[in-house]
Order: sequence, then structure tokens, then C-alpha cells
Amino acid sequence: MLYSNESDLKILCNLLSPFVTNPPHSKINWIEIIALANHRYLVPALWAALNNKGWLSMLDPQLKEYLTAIYQLNLSRNNILLQQLNEIVLVCNHLGIEPILIKGAASLVENIYIHLGARFMIDLDILVPDTRLNEVVNELIKCGYFIPEKFQHHNDNLHHAAPMCKSGGVGSVELHRRITESQNLDDELINFTTSIVNLSNGGQARLLSPNAQILHNILHSEIHHQYYYLYSLNLRQLHHFIILSHYYNDKINWQHIQYFMKQHNYQNILDCYLYSAYQLFNGPILVSPKLLTRGHFWLASLDNSYLRRFFKFYVLLKKSFNTNNLKNRYLITEQQSLWKIRIKHLMYLLKRYSNAKNRQRMRSILIQMD
Repeated sequence: MLYSNESDLKILCNLLSPFVTNPPHSKINWIEIIALANHRYLVPALWAALNNKGWLSMLDPQLKEYLTAIYQLNLSRNNILLQQLNEIVLVCNHLGIEPILIKGAASLVENIYIHLGARFMIDLDILVPDTRLNEVVNELIKCGYFIPEKFQHHNDNLHHAAPMCKSGGVGSVELHRRITESQNLDDELINFTTSIVNLSNGGQARLLSPNAQILHNILHSEIHHQYYYLYSLNLRQLHHFIILSHYYNDKINWQHIQYFMKQHNYQNILDCYLYSAYQLFNGPILVSPKLLTRGHFWLASLDNSYLRRFFKFYVLLKKSFNTNNLKNRYLITEQQSLWKIRIKHLMYLLKRYSNAKNRQRMRSILIQMD
């Protein structure tokens, strides 16, 4: 089972959803709900949602105190992240750059969660022109930022530079040269109208349009991190999608989003994502009969642990036999046969995972990916 109790997942999503305004009628096992929220890094968001709806009184005093303490800790963390963000934007402005804030960085300044401490954030994602990225990195180094040792050999072909940290900071900073790994997708997303936002320290940045933020949320979760292909549910990203949908409401052109995803052959992914949002969070998206069938099968498959792990194993195996991966691993020359290298790699995998300890390790990896 994906969750110990399927109703717990639905209850948690209803509590989190701004589209659900009526209090739950059934008795809630708050210990299970909070444990599930903990597992998905959603405890601060749960406190914020219950506070917004006036439902904190439903909790026992000790549980209420626990949620409040976690929220306050995350609020303090996000305040420091906001200070870091202000500093970085100002550095960019001094270089004549108006950076585009994406993902959590955008939500910090747009305040879409109402409460600053509601979203748990790992890092700050900021888009700058590719031709100026190294210039910004050098300026941040002058301001006390550094690249941790484990990221020193970062692949420069990725869509963002190596994560940077600062002593006294609480999260890393990822300067993006692209929003996605595809230049074509990037060009279309950035071409959407962006709005200017003024920060408290006088810095000036830009935000993606509501349509582009919705699309980036889906592309990042389901394609970049492959949750769709792995038959996994990224509840934190889906919750962010719901918050974006509620906050921007009439500013979102759903027909345009449907057209964009269809043009790039991502219609199935969009259908399953919308269905999950509709089914779990009571999202406002109208569900067509076709979407209902496709989305229901995908969401139902999440509860089949064997099926889910099969698809995860398939994706990992596909990555392992990727041509670029094999070329880098075996230093293939043009004279060498790719098929011979694939056979060699297959024999390596069979030999490695014939060992019981390594088989258990692989099984543990697949389970952890849940």
C-alpha cells in the first residue's frame, strides 16, 4: 500500500486544500494525519491551512502546540531565506540583471500561501541569462557564497549551476540558466508575460505568468523528477499546484495549458495530474470522461506497490542503458560497437546483482523512492 490508510491521504488533502471549506464530518486520527504530513514535508502547510480555516481548535492542545512549533521554526527559516533572496536579487540588479524567481523563491515574495512559513523550502531557484551566469556566480562568491565540496565537479550542461551556500544561511541557491532541461520549452515558458516585483530592500525581480508557473510545476514534478513515469505521487508539488490554482484563479487560462501540453505530447501527464488534484484536493478542474478513465487508472496504480516498483525499476534500467551514460562509463570510441558495450554492461549488472546483499540494496532504493 502507498499509504497505511487511503482515507488518511484524502483527509490530509482536504485539510490542506483551500477549495475545501466545510469541516470534515468523520472522526480524524490526528496522529496518522500529522505523521503523513511529516513524511511529505507538509506540517507547516497543515498548520497554515487549519489556521486559515479556523480549525486549529479541532486539535488536542499538545498536537496544536507541536504543529505551531514546527510552523514557527519553518517561519524563522523562510525569513532567513527571504533575506538571502533579497541580497541575491540586489547583486543581480547591480549587474544590470532582473532575475526571474521560480518555484519557492517566487512564493516567498508573492505570498501565495498567505503565511510566510507555510511552504517548506530546500533551496532558492533563480533564473538569470545564461551568458551572465558565471558573472553572477563570481559576484556571489565575493559576497561570501561558496560551492560545497560535493558539488565541485558539477555538470555544467545541467539547467542550473552548482548549488551555492553561505555561512549563516539556511538553504542553498541554484542559479538557473534554463527553467527546464529543454531549450524549446524554456523559450515558450519565458515568452509568457512576466510581472515585476519590488522587494523590501529595493531590489527588483520578475515572476513567471500564472500559466507558466502552473506549467513549470507540472513539468518539473512529473517530467524532470519523473514522478509520472515512476507511478509516484509528489504530494508537496501537487499541493503547490493547488495553491497556485486557488491564488491565481481567473488569471489562469486552462485552455492554453491544455494546448501547450498537447503540442508537446504531454496530454496524458496533464490529465493524470489534473485528475489527482481533483480527486485528492477537490480542485476546480472539470474532469472529462476521457480524463476520468486515464487519471483513475494512474492514481489507482499508485496503490499497487509491485506495479509501482516495476515501473521504477524500468526507468532506472532505461537510464542505465542510456547511450550517453554508456559512453561516459566505458569511454566508447567511434570504432567500438555500442551493442557489444550494452552486452558488457548487462553482464556487469547481472554479476553485481546476483549478490543477495546488492539485490536487497536495490529493493531498498525502490522502496525509498515511494
